[in-house]
Amino acid sequence: RLVHNPSYCVVSATLHRLFPGEFDRALPVFNCARVEQLLQKWNETMDKLDYALAVYEQRGIRLTVKTGRWPLWDPPKRDAIRAHSEQLVGLQREILDARAQALEGRGGTFTGGY
Repeated sequence: RLVHNPSYCVVSATLHRLFPGEFDRALPVFNCARVEQLLQKWNETMDKLDYALAVYEQRGIRLTVKTGRWPLWDPPKRDAIRAHSEQLVGLQREILDARAQALEGRGGTFTGGY
């Protein structure tokens, strides 16, 4: 099989020889904490978008969201569907970048393990 071939994965082939019948394959371990954080934020934003879309479909009301983070002044409001959709596009780009960095070992500490 391919996984037992040293040219495919030296670690898998070595461990298969050392522990025949007890070992399947080695999988590299990466630090994907940033990716997981972004995916959590993406899920939360998607839930907000789903809610805004449901309200619009059921009641015909377009919800709004505040654009600023400062509670002391009243920031302008934006259409929730548009704001959440734009935020999802930005998060998707960030997720792809963070995933690439994790695979390259730049997304934090690369464990270097299997």
